[in-house]
Amino acid sequence: IYNISVRDNNGCVFSGLPPVEITQPANPILAPVNIVQQIACHGGNDGIVRVTPFGGSAPYLYSWQRVGDPLWTSTAQQPEGLVADTYRVRVTDANGCFVDSENIILTQPASAITVSIPVATVNPVSCNGAADGSFLVSVTPVGVYEYSIDAGVTWQASNLFSGLNAGTYNVSVRN
Repeated sequence: IYNISVRDNNGCVFSGLPPVEITQPANPILAPVNIVQQIACHGGNDGIVRVTPFGGSAPYLYSWQRVGDPLWTSTAQQPEGLVADTYRVRVTDANGCFVDSENIILTQPASAITVSIPVATVNPVSCNGAADGSFLVSVTPVGVYEYSIDAGVTWQASNLFSGLNAGTYNVSVRN
């Protein structure tokens, strides 16, 4: 609290002004950031981050930057559809006070999977009209995958497809 008095050029003092109190927000802005979802597949864009500010004076404004792409910005509290990269957010409160986050790093699996069907594993049907063809799917890197030859309608854990009719098959693989 400040008591104000005014002295003029003649030395006269006027001190009848009310006291002045200068206040500040009770708490500074804190803005913890949580990674809601990392990138599921190499090259994907399904990352989600969320900032949950408190302190300062609501409402808050959000200004996200992507370190690897300075043209990308977002003003959402929880931006979604993010690619693997490093992000930062500035949270500004109603008084114009702000806090900048540390770097938030979204990661992705190390590499994309490679799918092949080695020619040596393809066994054609034995007779016209038979359903005894088969082939083996090879995937790298080694991991746990599911396989489909019906556009993802059904999935199986085995990489061997057998009991097949003659025809063309499109293989889908997911982890």
